[in-house]
Amino acid sequence: MDFLVFQYPMITVQACLDGILLGVLFALIAYGMALQWGVMNIINIAQGDLVILGGYIAYFMYLYGIHPAWGVIVAPIIMYFVGIAIYKLVINKVVDRDLFISILATFGISILFMQLMNFAFGADVVLANSGYGTTMLFDNNVVLPNSKIFSAFIRIFPERFIIAFSSVI
Repeated sequence: MDFLVFQYPMITVQACLDGILLGVLFALIAYGMALQWGVMNIINIAQGDLVILGGYIAYFMYLYGIHPAWGVIVAPIIMYFVGIAIYKLVINKVVDRDLFISILATFGISILFMQLMNFAFGADVVLANSGYGTTMLFDNNVVLPNSKIFSAFIRIFPERFIIAFSSVI
């Protein structure tokens, strides 16, 4: 058989581990969307765009010489105020109406944010180097960034992270 999976099994292992780490991130984003729907009865189509905007905030902090770990702390604070502004300007007006109206409103917000970010930042993929290094597995054939492993650990076991850092304070 000439399948790539059988010729180069480490590529399959690399793809599976990258997929698991990315899947954990997507699960967290989906959990945020489900929480919004359950609490406010609003389906926020703009959720992904707001996550990307938070990523751009952290990236531009990196460009100004601030470590990306600080961007992870500061970006949610800034996005909190962006969320309040969106709520006051749009969501507050549609929260008591039909569910379809909230979908249309947040879809419009999504298109607006997509175009503004495309205009302001461009369409190129950007990367903030955390400097945390990489973990090499299987004789250096599988490479996993330590920042992804650490963030997946925080997403899967948040109570351990909170307990560990609350004892420091």
